[in-house]
Amino acid sequence: MAVAGTAALTMVGMSAATASAGTPASIRISGGGVYWYDGSDTFSVSDYKADGYAIEGELMLNSGKTYTLEARGGKNDHVEKHINIAEGRDITLRLCYWNAVDNECTSTAHGKA
Repeated sequence: MAVAGTAALTMVGMSAATASAGTPASIRISGGGVYWYDGSDTFSVSDYKADGYAIEGELMLNSGKTYTLEARGGKNDHVEKHINIAEGRDITLRLCYWNAVDNECTSTAHGKA
């Protein structure tokens, strides 16, 4: 006598978190720029001119955490940092330029991680 077995197929639901689309942000002046690239979580600062001014970029989170990078090597100096920020978090950028006598900062720009 043969016994027929019953096979049960159980479907297990799987879900993956959907990555929210971030928003890039940037500030550019004639002497340099500050950039947030949401796709690669990269914060970068560029100094475009050998004019005696350094370019400082600030990336601020609403938690109060601030990241700062400086490009002060003159024409075409570029620095960048990968920062792992949770998807969808707001970021704020600010660019400051300075030398031994002068210190100026721009208004802010906003993006999302």
